[in-house]
Amino acid sequence: LFRKLLQSCLCNNKYNKKIKGGEHMIYTCTMNLAIDLYIKTLQMKASEVNRTEEAVYMPNGKGVNVSFILKELGIDSVATGFKAGFTGEFIESELQAGIKTDFVSVNGITRINVFAHVVANNEEFKLVNQGPTVTEKEELQLLSIIDTLSSEDTLFISGSHPLGIEKNTYEKIAESSLRNGFKLILDTSANFVPELLKFHPYLIKPN
Repeated sequence: LFRKLLQSCLCNNKYNKKIKGGEHMIYTCTMNLAIDLYIKTLQMKASEVNRTEEAVYMPNGKGVNVSFILKELGIDSVATGFKAGFTGEFIESELQAGIKTDFVSVNGITRINVFAHVVANNEEFKLVNQGPTVTEKEELQLLSIIDTLSSEDTLFISGSHPLGIEKNTYEKIAESSLRNGFKLILDTSANFVPELLKFHPYLIKPN
């Protein structure tokens, strides 16, 4: 469904594969990156060592996923947001295999979410962590990146936000969109999204 949404948003625009230089560019912003660790174990017993049969590490975050889908569609993008520690470096290195990045480094560690499939009873457990805390200085760094976007650009803001990011951060981004003319697409479950409609985002995808 989201792939179709992306295609419908992009079909009326000409997207060039050059980074900036006056050409149209799509930016994806993931404020709360994650590594998703998928594991399979035969059993899950309390107070015992439960060994896994399989473990897969995947770079994740909704904005990151948008960039991956765009790449599949043959469209370039720039992935931005906040990264932290060795886990943030892992995500960036995976993206840089074909996607340009411009992340702001913050203290701490980008979160690792764990999805465990227990074969014995065919159950799945989902453990989702909160992520690092973003300082005001780091927030300003991201806002500075976004403020360079022009009327030729599109910005996807997707997923949850970490501690330190509040409604006023989104308001500042929306104000930048109005001022600079870039298209703002909001894909987030934040409860204040309706309050951002006064800034006339190009598209919202309520979760």
